Amino acid sequence: MAVDTGSTSAALALEIDGRHAGFLRSFDGGGAFAEVIETPNTGAPTDKSIGTPLYDDIVASCQFPDGPLAAWVTEFLDGKAPVHDGAVILLDLNRQPVRRLEWHQGAVFSVAFPGLDAQAKESGLVTITIRPTTTKDVGGGSAVSTPAQKLTRGWLTGNFALSMPGIDCTRVTKVEPLVVTQTYLAPASGRGTPTPGPVHVGDLVVSVTASGASDFVRWGEDFIVAGHNTKSHEKDATIRYLAANLRDDVARLNVRAIGIFRVDHESTVTNAARTSQVRITMYAEQVQWAKGAETAEPAVAPAARPGTDRDVRDALGKRLAPADVVRRLREDPGTEQRPRGVASRRRLGRDVGFAWAQRHASPAELREVAAADDQDWSSLSLPEGHSLAETLAATLDTPLLYDGRLELPRDALAEGLLSGVLEALAEMNEHFDVPSG
Repeated sequence: MAVDTGSTSAALALEIDGRHAGFLRSFDGGGAFAEVIETPNTGAPTDKSIGTPLYDDIVASCQFPDGPLAAWVTEFLDGKAPVHDGAVILLDLNRQPVRRLEWHQGAVFSVAFPGLDAQAKESGLVTITIRPTTTKDVGGGSAVSTPAQKLTRGWLTGNFALSMPGIDCTRVTKVEPLVVTQTYLAPASGRGTPTPGPVHVGDLVVSVTASGASDFVRWGEDFIVAGHNTKSHEKDATIRYLAANLRDDVARLNVRAIGIFRVDHESTVTNAARTSQVRITMYAEQVQWAKGAETAEPAVAPAARPGTDRDVRDALGKRLAPADVVRRLREDPGTEQRPRGVASRRRLGRDVGFAWAQRHASPAELREVAAADDQDWSSLSLPEGHSLAETLAATLDTPLLYDGRLELPRDALAEGLLSGVLEALAEMNEHFDVPSG
């Protein structure tokens, strides 16, 4: 029985080992079935019977999981193959159980991280497949106590960033779904519980604009053609799933031991506009993930405070000659001050405008904002529901409050926004013209 709560007010609660483990967005599988065994009879109808009961995999999707489910996924990615009992409970509008499917000794068979597309605005979901030993549908079951479900939009598959050492990934437009699978080895006798085998990480496949693919192409020529493809030539990658402000991490995926083995140049024509992309296919050996605050860089411990006069003198070192001090200040890159005030606002606007044009803007919205460059404009006028207004509200430290149309006066922030949009358009126009209709 398939259940999807995306368009209903029902809820799918998850239990693992008797503990509440969050809510699911959709659920399918878990039913019992058996194979039909046929015994032919010469000159008579074929006898049919069924074999031992088998159980469908349980396929569940959710936002990045928390608590017991997150711990289970982490152990699975580490190759530990833990097994747990659990249940999926369908709750009605009054939070009363309508259906309860229990499983016994289930193991995670696969975890599929969602595909990413810079132009997409869909909520991202992780799909987890659980392979149970047995299942049991107990109908509604008794009332359960669960916390209130958080009704959040979640993170969008267009909000992501990919990074790899030595590779410019800023022009990556798509990342295909990354699937990690646990293989199982059947017992030699044909009976008993299968034992877990190796964890298999699927290929990491990305699409990048032709103008931004030079690093990937060079790596492909070196790794594939020149034969420099030992372990020391493999790379690691980090996929950041970004919040609406495009700064904070919802989750982070670290992909290890990556090797490039295919480079495909592709060209697509849509509405008389031609786009050129390069599709990069890479193998990977290991995946690790962290969620939310777990992705933050560890805090740097404060330096130990000197305890004696000798400690102080040792920490300060010898006195420098004035000429040496001047030389150090001139050579130290830290002497470049971070822009403040007007310069800081303009830079912030440029970054937001560039990201908005790449990830969220529609052709009509791009034309409207870019048209201000041809005018002696005094403000940027954004109607209610304009995606730039939504991006600004999610990005700025001080939220923008507006009723209907938002008027941005011409200041450093607005000028920066326009310059970022025009910069993004200039890059796009190298490959296709923004549609005029």
